Amino acid sequence: MTNIFSILNIGVRSLAAQQIAINICGHNIANINTPNYTRQSAVISSSMPNRLGLLQVGTGAQVTHILQYRDSYALSKVNLHKGMLAYSERKYSFISEVEQSLVSVNAQHLGESLTEFWQAIEQVGNNPESTPDRQNLAQTAKRLTSAIRAQNAKFRNQRTFSNNEITQTVERINQLTTEIAELNVGITASYGSEMTHANDLTDRRAEALDQLSELIDFNMIEDDHGSVTIFVGDNRMLVSRDQRNELVCRNNVDNNSFYDIYWDDGNSQRNITSFIDSGKLGANIEARDEMIVSYMTELDELTTTLLKTINRAHSMGFALRDQTSVLGEYAVYSSTIALNNALNLDGGSNLAYDSEAGTFNITITSGGEIVQSVTVAVDPDVDSLQDVVNRINSSTTLLTASVSQNRLEITGVGDHEFAVGKDTGGVLAQLGVNVLLTGFDSYDIQVADAIANDPTLIAAGATFTPGDGENALTLSMLADELLLNGETATFAEFFNSMVTRAGNEATTADFEVKHEFDNLDFYEGLREQTSGVSIDEELASLVMYQQAYNSTAHFISVVNSMINTVLQKLGS
Repeated sequence: MTNIFSILNIGVRSLAAQQIAINICGHNIANINTPNYTRQSAVISSSMPNRLGLLQVGTGAQVTHILQYRDSYALSKVNLHKGMLAYSERKYSFISEVEQSLVSVNAQHLGESLTEFWQAIEQVGNNPESTPDRQNLAQTAKRLTSAIRAQNAKFRNQRTFSNNEITQTVERINQLTTEIAELNVGITASYGSEMTHANDLTDRRAEALDQLSELIDFNMIEDDHGSVTIFVGDNRMLVSRDQRNELVCRNNVDNNSFYDIYWDDGNSQRNITSFIDSGKLGANIEARDEMIVSYMTELDELTTTLLKTINRAHSMGFALRDQTSVLGEYAVYSSTIALNNALNLDGGSNLAYDSEAGTFNITITSGGEIVQSVTVAVDPDVDSLQDVVNRINSSTTLLTASVSQNRLEITGVGDHEFAVGKDTGGVLAQLGVNVLLTGFDSYDIQVADAIANDPTLIAAGATFTPGDGENALTLSMLADELLLNGETATFAEFFNSMVTRAGNEATTADFEVKHEFDNLDFYEGLREQTSGVSIDEELASLVMYQQAYNSTAHFISVVNSMINTVLQKLGS
């Protein structure tokens, strides 16, 4: 039934509806710069009518719910491309650092050091008895090996930095998932009423999901009550309603004790490192375990090839003077194991590279005169260090060979001295006798102590003859030999290819950053078309609701006048 007071209620409802609508307009305008804020509007519908006989008389309007203009497709695409942009930006940062480290003029440029090294060797070959030229070669070799070690250190530091960032990123992921689970609770609770939806909590959760997408790639589903479930790795549940699992970092002893990422549900753990492909976390993992490692592998290939070829060639020559004793730079794991079987053994010292069956020469002197020349044959696939010692001792009584700390030591008897050379199979080089360089790879390569202390021991001569620089000239020609990359590149070409590769990868990474930025810009624009706040639209709506409010106030004034008229009539 309708009466004059029910007419008044129409005005009251209308005022309330317009007030809510104006409030929401103000809320939209206030949040125009709030990240991930979604535009809202009041949905005003006719209230339930009253029956008057056969008629249904309207009772005005009311706000039935507050609508959010959310584009789920655009939002999912924004999250996807935010992760890919974060991944591309981090990857570009790492490859740019690699490129800079390879070409930096502020550091010792490895390419220049290589060139200077070959030039210094050739200079000794042309002037084999020149002390300054020999000292220059020793110093140039030091600069080269120092540059290689410095480059290795830069790569290792980059890997360590990536590893540290991984722990920080995992910690932040766990913080965000805790926040998302808590917001799930609040959002789900609001769905108990058909009239209420936790729009602002949903926006806060969208911001948390936005941040999470920059850190790690994930899949997400939203249920009918507004709660989201998040999966990472090989579809491992990270968040579901108010429940959450954690990501934890565990050392991988097979990867320099760097961290692997494990999904932990409190009862068991699962390694998901290989399944993380995007976001800042994916970029750090790829940079640490693949990109930087590939450059370290190339640097090690250059270094080990340099070590083996230089030392093999150097051990073919003779020093400028003879010695009273020598001690090999490399130790074997066991003096009774065949030399080529003593490579890369766990738990002890190793030899750096292999050798072949061949011979080496020992020229023995006394008082500056050659008194004996012996040739020792060795098959490293069969003979051990002890066998080498026995062969030397059985060849002459003017020298004594022995095993010292699993290294070859040769000492002259009495006033006898000696020079070693003509190492056709590379056994002396393998044992670190009469070598220019020592070490195993780019981490520890350096100039042999004997030559660093006394450059006259540089084996420049092909014979133990004054003025002979033939072996040094042979060494210098290694610069032009195709020894790397499957015997298709020289040392300089191989290093330059590393620099070129870094430049190309940096260019590609930069393109990917720009491409992902454009993608993100497009989908953010698409999201803003639906979800963004427009000042012009809000002001227009504000004017409309204001006019409706004023009209309603006038309507109530009219009804109030009608009530007063009735009351006056009744009073009279």
